[in-house]
Amino acid sequence: MKILMDIATPKHAIFASYLKPEYEKRGFKVDIVARESTQTISMLEYFRLKYTILGGYGEDLLGKYKATLEQEYNFLKYFIENGYPDLLWSHGNVAGIRSAFHLGIPIIHVNDTPYNIPVAKLTVALSNKLITPSAWNKKDWIIYGIRPEDVILYYGLEEVAWIKRLKVSKKRIKEKYLGKDVDRLVIFRMIEYKASYSMNVKVSIEKLLEKLSEYATIFYIPRYKEEVHNIKHIKNIIIADKPIFAPELIYASDLNINGGGTMARESALLGIPTISYYFYNKIIRFLMRHKLPIWYIKEHDKILRKAVKILRDPDKYKVNTEDIIEKFDDPINVIVYHSINIVK
Repeated sequence: MKILMDIATPKHAIFASYLKPEYEKRGFKVDIVARESTQTISMLEYFRLKYTILGGYGEDLLGKYKATLEQEYNFLKYFIENGYPDLLWSHGNVAGIRSAFHLGIPIIHVNDTPYNIPVAKLTVALSNKLITPSAWNKKDWIIYGIRPEDVILYYGLEEVAWIKRLKVSKKRIKEKYLGKDVDRLVIFRMIEYKASYSMNVKVSIEKLLEKLSEYATIFYIPRYKEEVHNIKHIKNIIIADKPIFAPELIYASDLNINGGGTMARESALLGIPTISYYFYNKIIRFLMRHKLPIWYIKEHDKILRKAVKILRDPDKYKVNTEDIIEKFDDPINVIVYHSINIVK
C-alpha cells in the first residue's frame, strides 16, 4: 500500500517528518511531492526527506490560478509515471486534492484553517475524511460540502504532534542559531501576507522592532527576502538566513511575537509567552482557556508595553505545559488510524 504526502508549506514538511515514519511502521510505502514555496523545500531538506517538486506558488490571484493548473498537470504526469497511490495525504493543497479526486484516489485531509475560505471551498467537499482540532466544530466545515460523519474531531492541536516529541537543550540551541548566549531573546515573524486568507493585508513593523530592540535581542524569521530590506539596519536584530526548526529556537527564547498561526501555537504549547497580533480565532481562544501564555494584541503600542513588562521577568510568565499537553490527543495517532480505515 502506498501513501503520497502532498507538502505545500513548511508546516506540512514538519508533519511529514513525524508522520512518515509512523506510516512506514505500519507497512506503508510513503512518497513525498512538494510545492516550491517560501521555506518548504528547505524544511524538507532540513529533515532529510526525499521529495519530487511538482510546481510552485502563486503570489496573486492570477499567479495562484496558473500555479494550480501547472501543479494539476504535473500531478497527472506523476500518477501516470509512478502509478496511483492508495491514499493522498494533504493539508489543503488545491492541486493535489483536485487531481486525486478526478482520478478516484482517496484523500485524507488534515486541516485547521476553515477561515481560509478559497482553499476550503475547493478542497473540503472532495475529501474522504477531514481531520481537525475540536476547537473548530463540524459546522465550521460542513458549510463547504463535506458530510458531518466525515469530519473527525480530536482534542488538541496539530502542533502537539511535534511539541510533545521535542527534546532540546536551551544552551545548545542558542549556540546553534545565535552563535552565543543572550540575556533576553524575542522571536518575531510577520503574517503570511501572500496567503489566500491574508492577501492585501499590510503590516508595518519597522518602528515596533526598533523600539523592541532596546530591550532584547530580536531573532527575525522572514517569510520572504523582501522583508529584510526595511529592518536590516536595526542594531540588536538577528535575521535568519537559513532554515530553522522554529520550535527549538522558541523553546530557548523569552517571548514570541507572531503574526502567523503555527509558530504562535507552538510557542504557547511550549509555555513561552506569546503575543499573537493577527490571529484571534477559536484555536487561540482554546489555548487561552487552557491557561497557556498567549495574548492577542494588535496595536503596536500595546504590544510594546506588554513585551517590555514580560521581558522584565520572563520566567514569571513562562508555563510548564507538560501536564496540559498530556491531556491532548496525539494528531499522529488520529491521522494514522483513519488513514488505515480508508484504505483497508
